[in-house]
Formats: sequence, structure tokens, C-alpha cells
Amino acid sequence: MKNVSAQGVLVPYYELKNGDFIDKGKMFFDPQFLEGMPEAEHLMLVQHDGQKLFVDTNNTKVISGKYLVSFDGLNTVNNLQRIPGGKVFMDLSGEKIEIQENKLIVIGMVVG
Repeated sequence: MKNVSAQGVLVPYYELKNGDFIDKGKMFFDPQFLEGMPEAEHLMLVQHDGQKLFVDTNNTKVISGKYLVSFDGLNTVNNLQRIPGGKVFMDLSGEKIEIQENKLIVIGMVVG
């Protein structure tokens, strides 16, 4: 756990703009603030649409929820839903579209 000390936790911080990551360095957190979150080495903080989102990069298996993904070379935050038959649907502006899972790179699940 290279980003964890008794004083705090350093979490990689990015801004998501026009489908690209802009490296903003690291953000320092009190360990108590992150209680209940995944291990620090699996966390990243992403600023998207005016919100700061914690992403668990160890959780890349799509079940149901909000995920940080790369699709057609662009990074985005979307709600994904797996349904029987191995199909994955992505919510795009309220419209659900089927996505070929092999075309989708899941970076992690949004956890906070």
C-alpha cells in the first residue's frame, strides 16, 4: 500500500473531459474518511460533470451499477446492466443500448 500512511491516503485524481483523462495528480484523504471504501491501491478519484467520483479499479465485472468505462477509445461514466444471456446494456441519455462486451473496457465501478 504505497499510497497509505498513518497521516493519510493519496488517491490518484483525474478529470474526465471530452472522453479523455487529465491527470490532476493525487488527492490526500484522512483514512477515516475512506472507511468502508475498497483498498486505497484500487481507488481513483475522477471529476466528471461537476462531481468527484471514487472508482474501484479492482471491480471490473459488470453486474449492475455505474461504471467508468472505455468504449470506442473514449472514457465515460455510464450505468451498465448485465442481463441473462451474457448481454450488457448501457444507459445513454435514458435510452438503453446493447453493448458487445468485448468492445467495452471496464476501468472500474463507481463506489462513491
